[in-house]
Amino acid sequence: MTIEHQGNHEADVRQILGVKANGESKLAGIEIETGWSSEAKRSAFLKGLEKRGWGDKCISKHDGSIGGGLLGRTGTLPAEIVSIPMPFDELRKFAIAVGEELEDRADKGLITSGCGVHIHVSEGLFDPDSLWRFAASIGVSQDHIISWLQRPEKPFTPSEQQYTEFHSAATEINRFWDDICLRGQTNYSQRLPYDTVTQIPKTRDHKRAFIHGKNSPTFETRIFRTPKSRRVLASYVDAVRSLHQFSLASGLERLLEDPKKTSADEIARIRKETYPALQRGTDRQDNTVYYNAETGEQFDSKEVDYVVSRSRGYENFYPLPSILLKMGKRTITPAEMDLLYEREAGTGARGWVEGAVPLREYLTYVMNSGLYPDLAKRLGFGKFSPYINVREAPDPRANEASHIEFKAGCHVRVENGKGEVWTLILETQKTKDGIPNWTLDHMGKRMSMPNNMFIHCCKGAEEVGGEV
Repeated sequence: MTIEHQGNHEADVRQILGVKANGESKLAGIEIETGWSSEAKRSAFLKGLEKRGWGDKCISKHDGSIGGGLLGRTGTLPAEIVSIPMPFDELRKFAIAVGEELEDRADKGLITSGCGVHIHVSEGLFDPDSLWRFAASIGVSQDHIISWLQRPEKPFTPSEQQYTEFHSAATEINRFWDDICLRGQTNYSQRLPYDTVTQIPKTRDHKRAFIHGKNSPTFETRIFRTPKSRRVLASYVDAVRSLHQFSLASGLERLLEDPKKTSADEIARIRKETYPALQRGTDRQDNTVYYNAETGEQFDSKEVDYVVSRSRGYENFYPLPSILLKMGKRTITPAEMDLLYEREAGTGARGWVEGAVPLREYLTYVMNSGLYPDLAKRLGFGKFSPYINVREAPDPRANEASHIEFKAGCHVRVENGKGEVWTLILETQKTKDGIPNWTLDHMGKRMSMPNNMFIHCCKGAEEVGGEV
């Protein structure tokens, strides 16, 4: 299928390719912003994606933010590649294909200035606690985390030492995301924290790093910079997928389980015999509906009842006993509901006891699971060792003859430049977007340039896009 470029920046991939919107699906999608120096070069890029077999899985559309600002590139021709919703495994393959095409065309009119990568995840993959944990892992603020922990049902009063620990964790995690996404906060990727989980689905402010999809039933992560590397692009998919999995209670039980709590067998029996609590929402006519967040099964107001917790007073909604009987299930008791709550209390939003995501436990999960190979490979770089604290972590920089990262003495060309080979002299202060700046030299002529504009052409460079 031919990929046609859409002039409308609000073009909808679902409408164009005939995909239905389904917020309860278990799918993800990606937006990859790219710019091109001419229509012919943009068309060649789109044709390359078609030849790789992805013509029916994405569209290209206009985006006015692409390529602007740096070097006055107001004439940049944008091509924001937007995928259809797909399973994470397929999305990773798609990201690799786009990354391969970007690598092949890095010196053929590609412009990445002002370009980012946004990854969407279906609403149905989150429950309220995992949604809070995911958002709070990106929008880091010790004051907002403390406010969340001080919810009425169980107030939390931190000590002076805990306040210090919260601040330290927030600072470290922001540095970690800088290193993962190859830039700091930008004007359109501000890591602003949320006050409550109910605020998140209502937020579509495109200056935030994590928001609800503007025109789709998704949540959107907007922290990444467009790279010239299939490896890095695939690692972005790994980052979102792994953080989502780690944010689920089932993914944390192994790490944070309290042996004093009700036995796993007892919890399994309760879950097998009863039906999970329903989420409450509205349909397109603004009627209240209740639904199973895992299966999408819906019930109207006349088909549900509630059970009130004995110890906390909150209420959860469940299908009527007559409906449950037909399913071979029964109504949960208030005592059982409290047991389930206590079982998951340490792995819920309150589980972020360090002020945000427990970073070292998260990185241990990524490196040991085997499910996120591209992100795990990147974590082997020396720049991540302060977060991991694992001496034996492999360092790809050990072989100096063959390398990926930019360093003093590297030879580079500048994207959409005149083809001159420049030498990196000295890394200087970062740009306002948190991208490392370098002083470059070409036959005695010097200039300063951020590394996202480099095309790595050292002898021994393993890819055209580097890493620092």
